[in-house]
Amino acid sequence: MGDQLPQGTDMDTFMRKLASALKDPKNKMVQIGNSAFLVTMIGDGVVEFHTFSAEQPQKLLKNYLGLAKALKNQGIKKATTYSDRPEFVDLAKKSGLPVKVGQSQKMMGNAMKPVYTFELDL
Repeated sequence: MGDQLPQGTDMDTFMRKLASALKDPKNKMVQIGNSAFLVTMIGDGVVEFHTFSAEQPQKLLKNYLGLAKALKNQGIKKATTYSDRPEFVDLAKKSGLPVKVGQSQKMMGNAMKPVYTFELDL
């Protein structure tokens, strides 16, 4: 649920990739508080999102709740994300939202890594 710059990526490269991603109409940036969420339509009423935030966990949790409400108001039925950081499992549990937490592997950088997966029915 939370991302930092990918290893080996500087801010300029990251911003260019982000600007390029936002040219695709399936991708949107949503800002809530000091958190930004890159939201991608991946199916009918289904989005995948990635988080960029400097918030403390308690404020970040509030921003996730705001994102869930905003997505639901836009008619989104399901939101998914993943992270390799275990603290986001705690945030998901504390959210009070019906988040299904699983485990999987995803390509992160140039290696397959174990990740936590999060699925939220809205």
